[in-house]
Amino acid sequence: MNVDNKTSVVKGKFFRFILAVFVMIICVFIGFDTLVFAEVGLTKNIMFMIVLIPYALYYLSFILRNVSYFSIERKAHTITVKHSPLLPGGKKVSFMIKLDAFGGVEIVNQLFGLRKYIIFYQKSPKGLMKFRPLSISGLPKSELEKLNKYYLKTKK
Repeated sequence: MNVDNKTSVVKGKFFRFILAVFVMIICVFIGFDTLVFAEVGLTKNIMFMIVLIPYALYYLSFILRNVSYFSIERKAHTITVKHSPLLPGGKKVSFMIKLDAFGGVEIVNQLFGLRKYIIFYQKSPKGLMKFRPLSISGLPKSELEKLNKYYLKTKK
């Protein structure tokens, strides 16, 4: 059973790139006075704000959600987890858990449900070991449902 959000992450990056190019083209048109808004009473500065503020809010929502690349791969006797944040400065995390030492997972919501994290637990001789939270905010609903079904079945 594999859970992966590579396609949705690539689509999101492409959409943000296209949106940035579109916003830049509109700003160039506004700067060169090719779009006439004086009849309506709008100045260049107001038009720049009308175009840039929604883009800035969209990009801020991306940053607040802490979207990252996330992959779980289950093989015969191990679970492999890979996590790579899309924001600069984040650490890539990769680890393997043997199925007989798997202690379960927990999904935690933060920031009013904008951020979703998954926490893995592993059994050890000293008790239950907790891995650091990994962001799963970028998972599409279908992959999130698959993850819910998966961890409910394998939770010990």
